[in-house]
Amino acid sequence: MTVSIDHFKITVTNFNRSKLFYSKLFKFFKLKKVFEAGKNSAWHGRIVMFGTKDWTFELQEGTKKVRFDRQRTGLDHIAFTASSRKDVDRLYEFLVKNNYEAFTPMEYPEYCKGYYACFFPDPDGIILEYVYCPVPNAK
Repeated sequence: MTVSIDHFKITVTNFNRSKLFYSKLFKFFKLKKVFEAGKNSAWHGRIVMFGTKDWTFELQEGTKKVRFDRQRTGLDHIAFTASSRKDVDRLYEFLVKNNYEAFTPMEYPEYCKGYYACFFPDPDGIILEYVYCPVPNAK
């Protein structure tokens, strides 16, 4: 048996602000918007999905306007895989150019040899990571 991820869904406090952020981010990642529905959708609120034929990353408008707290039970952060250190650096430059908060990319040898990542929050404070690891799963 094999298993993979089908989709991620996050709830956001300000749909338009988050949609703009993720639209820019996923355009940088060369991911496409694959679906969008308005307030009267079956999802009981606005939703937009980005992704590939294999998986989607979904944003849904929330009803409670509470920012993310990674210390609560649940999600801590979401990491995307980079093809190279150069790609991590390019993302950092893209984020800075677009006036988004981002932590300078650096190595994290405690995770694995050559682990190189940039961490950055989305508009609700959900921590995202773009990571290059030359030896995947060698953590």
